[in-house]
Parts: sequence; C-alpha cells; structure tokens
Amino acid sequence: MVSMGSQSSLRPLCPTRWTCSESSITSIMKNYHPLRETLRSVAADKTVKPDVRSKANGFARLMENFSFYYGLRLSLHILHMTTPVMRAVQGKSNSIAKNMALIERLSEAVAEQRDRHAVFWSETVDLAAGLDIDEPKLKRQARPPRRLDDGAEPAHPTSPEERYRRVFLEAIDQLDRALHCRYSDNVRSDELVLATGERALITGDADAIDQTAGFYQMNADRLRLQVQMLHDICKSHGTSIPLKNLQDVVKQLTSGEGELRALLDEVATLTRLLLTAPATSCTAERSFSLLRRLKSWLRSTLSQERLNHSAVLATYPERVMSLDRTKLIREFIQQCPSRRHVFGHC
Repeated sequence: MVSMGSQSSLRPLCPTRWTCSESSITSIMKNYHPLRETLRSVAADKTVKPDVRSKANGFARLMENFSFYYGLRLSLHILHMTTPVMRAVQGKSNSIAKNMALIERLSEAVAEQRDRHAVFWSETVDLAAGLDIDEPKLKRQARPPRRLDDGAEPAHPTSPEERYRRVFLEAIDQLDRALHCRYSDNVRSDELVLATGERALITGDADAIDQTAGFYQMNADRLRLQVQMLHDICKSHGTSIPLKNLQDVVKQLTSGEGELRALLDEVATLTRLLLTAPATSCTAERSFSLLRRLKSWLRSTLSQERLNHSAVLATYPERVMSLDRTKLIREFIQQCPSRRHVFGHC
C-alpha cells in the first residue's frame, strides 16, 4: 500500500446530507495521486481476491481518465458555491426572508458562472497534467440512426474545450433551473406571507404592512404606526441602520422590563406569530434519523416515555454535558429510602 503521508484522510459520502459532499470530494482531490497508486497496488497484488482486484483496476483506470477528473472538479466547483448557503439555510436562527435572500444571491452568482469556463478549463488542464492524467480528447463522432437522420449535419464540438464547455454550461443551467423551480416558482403562499410579514417589520413597507394585517386580521393603521414608532426608537438609540433582520426586532422588544412590548402590542403580536413558524425542517428531520439510531434491536422493548426522554437527551447533548451530574445523582438517591439504603448518603 502507498502511504498517504501528511494528506488528509478520506471522508465518507453521506447519501442524505449534501453538506458532507464537499468535504468528501475535497479529500479525494487532495489524495488523488496516493489513492490512485494504492488502487494500482491492490490490482497488482496476487494475494487479493480476483473481484477486489478487478474493481481496484477499474477504479484506477477511471482515475486516469480526464473526463472523471473534470467531473470531480466541476462537482467541487458547484459545491463550493452551494454548500455555505445549504449550511446557512439550515440554521435555527434564520428566517424565511433571510433564506430567500440567500437563495436569490446564490442564483445571481450561479448565473455569472456561465462566462467563467475559460479560467476553469485552463486550471483543470494544468492540474490534470501535473497528476499524469490523460489529455482531453474529442469523442468519436457517431452518426445518428438512419430512422432519425433527417439529412442535416449534426453539430459536433471542434475542440476538447468546446466539448467540456457544453458540459459546464449544462451543469450551471441545471443548478440555476433547480434553484428557480424550488425557491421561486413553487414558493408556497404561507412562505410568502411570512416573508412579507418580516419585510413589514424590518423595512416598514406600506404594501407589506397592509398585506400582513389583512392576512392576520390586525389593525393596519395601528400596525403601521407602531412599526414607524419602532424604527424611530431604534434611531433614537443611535443605530444608523435600525433593523436588519427579525432577530433585531426581537432584541429591541425584549430589552428593558417589557415596556416596549406593552407600547407596541401589535408589533409584539406579529413578531410572536412569525417566530412560531420555523424557516427550516432540518431539526425535525434529524430527530427522525436520530430515532432510528436510538431504538435499535437491543432496545426493542423500550417504553414510549423512556424513548422520548432518550431522544431529548440525544438531541441536546451540549445541554446534557453542562448539567451538574453529581447534583442529579444525589437528587435521584434521596427520592426513596431503598435508594439511600443501596447507594448510601453522598
């Protein structure tokens, strides 16, 4: 086997969490040469099973192909743009309006990538040459089937760069189309209402205030006045930009002894309504994945009450580790005489 040296270890590819894909592909790129040499060594080792040797030889030959290396770099290029946004939209403190703004900025950045293939291509070719990867080549031009041939000459790329440029543009267009399909064309009405409510509080937009007040059956004039009062109070505190997000509104309302919440009761009510709607369901989805690991065949007889308690402990490990376990043990022992008899007084 070939030693990896000081290179980072390989990372697993999680089938459900896309945020792990970037680190997984990055580890392959950093260990590209040692990994390929290791596969060659496995393929040449006569003591290894034939099926394992055959797979290792196939993987090693694949890593010598420029198309494989180009695909890895293109995947990593796309993940470099999308992974920070994917992590951000899964945050517990994010709001729907902030998530939609992040997606809009990402869509603009993705659209700008259509003109960046020349730089990406030159970097990929130089890196591939340093790893002794085969040079990019054109595919053999195949004629279309006779039943589909209309007599026109099919369009074929004239150079390897043109061929891979089509692949690059297709990947960028698919990503841009997926962002628009998921976050622009199919945005649900409730998400639009929540985003409009946040915009009403943060910017004081008159149309947003009217739409929000009509949906929640609030007094539009009173809400408009209180939003203006909230912005004036923020300016009086010396803040150049009064409010940036929903968390700033919460910070203003929770400051002091609650007198601001009593003064701006409509704003406080709207803020509570917006805070009750989560911007992401990642926390709930991860709790289901956690449940599958908790209730294994060794715990098949676990009662529902104890399972709920175990799930809560596993969901918030940082809070569990911050507890005073000695104090909890003492309280547990002092609850009944039999425990004091078994464990004694501590």
